[in-house]
Amino acid sequence: MNILSGIIIAVLTSVITAILTSFIVPRANKRSLADSLDSKSEWRKSLFQAVSKENITMDDVYLLRASLRYKAHGYSEGIEINSDSYEYELTFDNITKKMIEFCEDMELNYPPNYRLKHQGIKRTLSKTDSKKVRIYLRYLLKAHWEWNLHPDSFIFKHEKDKAKVIREVLKQVEEIK
Repeated sequence: MNILSGIIIAVLTSVITAILTSFIVPRANKRSLADSLDSKSEWRKSLFQAVSKENITMDDVYLLRASLRYKAHGYSEGIEINSDSYEYELTFDNITKKMIEFCEDMELNYPPNYRLKHQGIKRTLSKTDSKKVRIYLRYLLKAHWEWNLHPDSFIFKHEKDKAKVIREVLKQVEEIK
C-alpha cells in the first residue's frame, strides 16, 4: 500500500506541476516579450515624454494614433461610449475606437500648414485638446502597466476594474471645457 500511495502522490504531483507550468510559463513569456518590445521600441518612454511636454502638438496626436491599432474592431462599430455607458460597453476595444475617432478629428481640426512645417514650426493644440491628448496618453500608459502586471488569462481578468478606469477617463475628457 505504501508503494501504491507513493506512486499516486508522484503522479498527482506531476500532473499539478504540469498544469501550473502551463499557466505560469506563457504568462512569463508574454511579460518578457512585452518588456523586450518596449525596451527596443521605447514605446512607453515616448508616451511618457509626450504626456509630460509643456506644449502638445500634432506630433503627439500622431504618436497617440500610432500607439493604437490600425483600425477599430468591426464589433465596435455603432457603439458610442461615454461615462454613462453600461459597464459591458466600457472595453479597451471601444475606448480605442473613441481615441481613433478623436485623433481623426484632430487631423481635421489642425490641418497641415506646409509653410510653417518648412520653417520648423509645430502645430500646438488648444488647451482643451491638449488636456484630452494627455488623458488618453496616460490611459494607455496605465492600461499597459496594468496588463503587464495581470496579463489576460482566465485567472487574471479584471473587466470591472478596466471598465471603472475607462469610465474615469471618459469623465475627465467630458469635463474639459
